[in-house]
Amino acid sequence: MFRKSVYILFYLGLTAMLSLCFCCSVYCQRKETTPISSAAVDTLSFDNIGVEDGLSNNAVTCLMQDHYGLIWMGTYDGLNRYDGANFDVFRNKLSDTFSLINNHVTVIKEGSPGNIWVGTQMGFARFDYQDFKFHTAYYLPQGENRSLKTRARVKDLLADSLGNVLVATENYGLLFKAAGQSVFSQILLSGNASLNVTAIAPYVNGSYVVFLKDKGLYQFDPTVRGFKEISSTLPVATRLLYEPRMGQLLIGTEEGLFTYNLGQKTVTEYSRQLARCNITNLLKDKKGILWVSTDGNGVAVLANGADPNGGFGFIKQGREKNQLKSAAVYSVYEDKKGRKWVATLRGGVSLLHTENAAFKTIRKDDFNPNSLASNFILSFCEDKNHNVWIGTDGSGISYWNPKTNLFKNYQHHQDDPGSVSGNYIVSIIRDHLDNIWVASFNGGIDKLAPGSHQFQHYPCFNPYRNTYAKNFWKLFEDSHHRIWLGSTLGDVLFQFNRKKDKFEVYDTTLINIHTIYEDRTGNIWLGNYDQLIKLDTIHKHHEYVHVGYPVRAILEDDKNRLWVGTEGGGLMLYNPNSEHFTSYTMDDGFSSNSILNLLKDKKGRIWCSTYNGLSVFDPDTKKIFNYHAHDGLQSNQFSYNAALALSNGSFLFGGIAGFNEFAPESVNKVVGSVKVLVTGLK
Repeated sequence: MFRKSVYILFYLGLTAMLSLCFCCSVYCQRKETTPISSAAVDTLSFDNIGVEDGLSNNAVTCLMQDHYGLIWMGTYDGLNRYDGANFDVFRNKLSDTFSLINNHVTVIKEGSPGNIWVGTQMGFARFDYQDFKFHTAYYLPQGENRSLKTRARVKDLLADSLGNVLVATENYGLLFKAAGQSVFSQILLSGNASLNVTAIAPYVNGSYVVFLKDKGLYQFDPTVRGFKEISSTLPVATRLLYEPRMGQLLIGTEEGLFTYNLGQKTVTEYSRQLARCNITNLLKDKKGILWVSTDGNGVAVLANGADPNGGFGFIKQGREKNQLKSAAVYSVYEDKKGRKWVATLRGGVSLLHTENAAFKTIRKDDFNPNSLASNFILSFCEDKNHNVWIGTDGSGISYWNPKTNLFKNYQHHQDDPGSVSGNYIVSIIRDHLDNIWVASFNGGIDKLAPGSHQFQHYPCFNPYRNTYAKNFWKLFEDSHHRIWLGSTLGDVLFQFNRKKDKFEVYDTTLINIHTIYEDRTGNIWLGNYDQLIKLDTIHKHHEYVHVGYPVRAILEDDKNRLWVGTEGGGLMLYNPNSEHFTSYTMDDGFSSNSILNLLKDKKGRIWCSTYNGLSVFDPDTKKIFNYHAHDGLQSNQFSYNAALALSNGSFLFGGIAGFNEFAPESVNKVVGSVKVLVTGLK
C-alpha cells in the first residue's frame, strides 16, 4: 500500500513544527520580468532532475501540476510525484489491484480536484487523493451492454472544465465519459470494428477535434457522440492545439507542423523551420509564446507575433550542467508560476525558471565550433557597432554579435604573425579612435585597427630591468586619451606614447597595478595588492593609502563617494579627507568578502561580482541583495576584470561557466509570502 500523506496548507509564520518534512508547493513569488524571446532561447539555463535525484526513470513522457502544486511525471518505469525536493514513486504491484495499472506512463491529466487521470501503455486509471488508490477505468464497447477494463495503449487524454473526459486509444477508438458518469463509452466510426485515435483537443462550440489514424482529422460532437470529417490529407497527427483567436488549428505530425484555417478550410505547412521534424507536443504559454517539442531537435520556441518562417529559436542539447540534457523532448509543461518543465527521453526533466530569465547565460556550445571559445571569461569590450570582444582564459578572444548570438573566434598561432599575442586575454579596451587594444597575460599587447583583421604587436620594454614585460593585467584610456597599462608579478605601470607609437615605462615605483579608474574630477586611481593609489600625473608625488587587501575594483557613485572592491576585505567606502575606510562585508549581508568588479546601475545601486554570486548594494540605504547560480547566474564564481556596462544599459559579468547578460532594472528580488505544503509526517 502506498504511503498516505497528510496535506495541510499554511503560510509562513509558524515558529516550529517538529519532525515535519515540508516543501514549497508554489515557489517564491516574484515580480514579473522580461518575457523570453525566440532569438535568445539557446542561452537559457535549466535545473536538471534525474534518477540521481530520485526520479524513477530518465525517460520522461509527460508532466502535470495538480491543484496542490505538486508536479507529476510519467516515465517508462513508473509515475512520480515531486514536491520540489523529494519524489513519491508509484509502480504496478502484481498483488495490488489498486496500484498503478502499468509502469509505462504516457499521459497525466487532472480532472476534478484530487482526481488524477493516468494513461499508460496498457490502459488507464484514476488516482484518488481521498483513498490514495488507483481505480482502473471501465468502458462500454460500442453495441454491447457489459463494461470491460481498459487494456488499450493511451495516446492522449483530455479532462475538461465541464467534467468530460476523453481518451485517445490505439485500436479501441475514442473513449468518452461525460460529467457524472462512471463508465466510458466507446466511440467508433460507422463500419469500423477498431479505430486508432492519436490526438485530442478542445474545439469550437463545445466540440472536440480528434485525429484518426488512416482516416484523417475529425470533429467530435459530444451531444450526438459522432464524428464529422475535417480533412483526410494530413500526415498522422501527434498533437493538436486549437487557437481560437487565430481561427486556426495547429497540427503536430511526424513530418512537421501544419495549420488548418477554419475560415478557408485549408491545410498549410506552419513553418519551414520545422519541416520533417517529429513533433511530440505543443504548448502556447500564458504570454502567447509557442513551445514545440520535437524528437531529436530539442524545443522550438516562437515569440508572440513572430514570423513562423525564420522566427523560431531552438533550445538544443548541451553538455553543460545547466543545459538541456537530451534533444529528444516529449513535452513542455507550464506550471502555475510560469516555469517550464521539459520532459525528455534519456535526460530526465529540465526545469526552466522563466521568472529568472532576466539573467541570460551565454556559454560555449560543444556542438557548435562557432560558439563562445571558452566558458572561462576574463574580460569584455564593446565596439562602435555594439558587438562585444570577450577575453577568455586560455582560448583567445571571441567576437560576439548579441543580436544574432553569433561568434567569431581569434587565437594565437605561432606561425601567424598577425594573430593575437596570447590566449589568456585579461583586458580589452576601445580607444577614442575605435582601435581595439588587447592585453594578454604572459603574451603581449596588441592593437586591432578599425577594418583590420591583423593584430599589431606592441612590445613593452623596461629599460630599468633590460627586459620585456609580459605579465599584463589592465588597460585603461582616460578622458585625456592617455592609455595606461598595468602589470602584475612585479612589473611596472606603462603609458602609451602616441607620437612614438609605443608603450613606455611610466613610473618604476608603481608595480602590480591591477585596476585603474578615473573619477569625475579627472583623478586617476590605481589599486595593487594592498594599496589604493591616487596618481599624480604632473609631479608623480602619488598618494598611497594602505588597504590591507588586494584592490580589484574602484567606483565613484552618484554622490561622488569612492568605493573600493577588495579581495578578502569586502566593499570599502573611502573618505579622502580622513583617509579612512568603512567596510561592508559578509557580516553586513554580502555573499562574499571578495569583491572583484563594480558596476553602477541607473538607480545608483552598485552591482558587485564575487566568488559567491552577485551582490547588489544600495549605497544610501546600505541594503544588500544577493543572487546565485540557482537564480540563473552562470555559476557562483566570477572572474577578475570580467564586467562591462553596455551602451544599452545592460550588464555583462563573466565567470568560470560563461557569462551573464541582463538589464539590471529587470532583476527583482523575492517579494511576498511563500505558500507551504506538508507532504508527509515522519
